[in-house]
Amino acid sequence: VLVRVKQLKFREMNRAALRRISGAGVQRLMHDIQWRSVRLEDLNPAESSWLVIGAPGQTADLVQTLESRGQSCLAVNIVHDLESASWSEAQCTIHADDEQHWEQVFNHWAEVHGGSSGGVVWLTPVPHRSDASTDELMETARLHCSGTLQLLHALRNHHVRKLDRGFQFITRSAVQVGDADTVCPAGSQFWGLGRTIGAEQPDIRCRIIDSDAGEGVNDVIADVLLSDFAENQVALRDGRLFAPRLVPWRSADEPAKLSLDTDATYLVTGGLGMLGRAAARWLVSRGAQHVVLVSRSQPGESAQQAIDELQASGCNIIVHCGDVSKTEDVQQLFARFGNDLPSLKGILHSAGVLDDGLLTDQTW
Repeated sequence: VLVRVKQLKFREMNRAALRRISGAGVQRLMHDIQWRSVRLEDLNPAESSWLVIGAPGQTADLVQTLESRGQSCLAVNIVHDLESASWSEAQCTIHADDEQHWEQVFNHWAEVHGGSSGGVVWLTPVPHRSDASTDELMETARLHCSGTLQLLHALRNHHVRKLDRGFQFITRSAVQVGDADTVCPAGSQFWGLGRTIGAEQPDIRCRIIDSDAGEGVNDVIADVLLSDFAENQVALRDGRLFAPRLVPWRSADEPAKLSLDTDATYLVTGGLGMLGRAAARWLVSRGAQHVVLVSRSQPGESAQQAIDELQASGCNIIVHCGDVSKTEDVQQLFARFGNDLPSLKGILHSAGVLDDGLLTDQTW
């Protein structure tokens, strides 16, 4: 028996009073995330074994900081153009997407450092140059994301279901804590990946730590790594720690009425799906006169019927075949705006492909 309730009584509540408590209108359903200052709990300085993973040259500073605290570290440098892994007692260089290399990492970690149940730190890429090409961004994403999948496979293959010190992603400027923060989208993807790992494998204790570029960053990160900190999402700004909190959204101003430009184009990705068609109807109901529906396939019977109904209302519906995950398809689409289509003024992204499964069952 977990809970025993005695003398429970129910009373009918006045609906007007309930509305006063919960709020009225759609605003009562709206929430926002605010970052609140938090303090570290007591440090746990006991020696542990760590895998510190990152691109070449990225791991040295944090490894040095952890080792100065009495920790045992194996630095793992990941690359994407290596045939044979290289090894020393304190570090190795491996191909991020090579299953055999990761098996060797875990064997080495266990033999030399007594690891496989200590802690893992993954240093994600620092913000890219503003002129970085799409190919560079995709290559970096592949290096780190495919490597993470291989690491999860290795944990499973070595029957590691629990990490005493947890699995940490370290990002740089991936979330906006204050209004002045500039966000790096390439780092934000690891917050989604980290949350998924945490949900699917809670015993691994996945945490995501976002840092700024201030002095002493590695010391504070080491404090978090060596603490029994309950927060699994943390941001470091100017030496202070912040954690996200969900709070009711409040606005002093009345929400502005949405006004659509009748001389502009509005784009709906995944436009022929159920969600895309609903988005298109919503745009047309609010005055849009030019709506582009992007899809990888031609409209079927039900989709064509929906298009015909929207066109009958006077709206110009354009179906553009393309895959928004492919750069060349997106470039061809955007070349049309301002040429054979009016300029683009809004996008509703409803494209998606359902091919789900646990991360440990997926490959890149």
